[in-house]
Amino acid sequence: MPTVWTTDGPVVFWRNIFGENTRDFAISNLDKGGVRRVTDDEWQVDGCPHHGGDIALGAKERLHLVWFTLGKNRQGLFYKNIQGEQESSPIPIGDSTAQASHPSIAASGKKILVTWREFDGHKITANSMFSNDGGITWSNQQQLADSNGSADYPVPLFNNEQQMQVVWNTETEGLRILAVNNDPNFQATVLRWYSNLKNKLIN
Repeated sequence: MPTVWTTDGPVVFWRNIFGENTRDFAISNLDKGGVRRVTDDEWQVDGCPHHGGDIALGAKERLHLVWFTLGKNRQGLFYKNIQGEQESSPIPIGDSTAQASHPSIAASGKKILVTWREFDGHKITANSMFSNDGGITWSNQQQLADSNGSADYPVPLFNNEQQMQVVWNTETEGLRILAVNNDPNFQATVLRWYSNLKNKLIN
């Protein structure tokens, strides 16, 4: 279950059952208790969808959420943020006609990075978008890489130099570390990392 640690304690994010069969998302502070509904998609299904969401903690204790839904009010992947009692409106992510799925999110201060996977009927792609102002404005959505074989879900990360990167493992190409936004310093960082790892293995 996705969890972040706030100054008030751990907060979990999960798909809850509201009413009889409405499968919308909720958060709860494990130290304080209570359940807060944070999506109003109204996805009514008699079963447990195996397609969840993700949460990250950014600057000023702002919670950043991504999730999948096939609700009455909206369908597809979405992002929103929560700060105290204030909640942003959901914004759509990805191309629903390309089966956009399994979103993940990472945050470092005001920098937010979202990833997801798509399939157009021929190839699987790793995709991303990012924000530098805490989720207020967003970059264009970017296709980072593709694969013709089976593939894991892309994972967003921030390295020690606060550079955005995406880790993606595919059957054909293997494990890759992908650059986001064509960062000119990214490849040099990756080369240094591989060089240091190689030296440790040799020595």
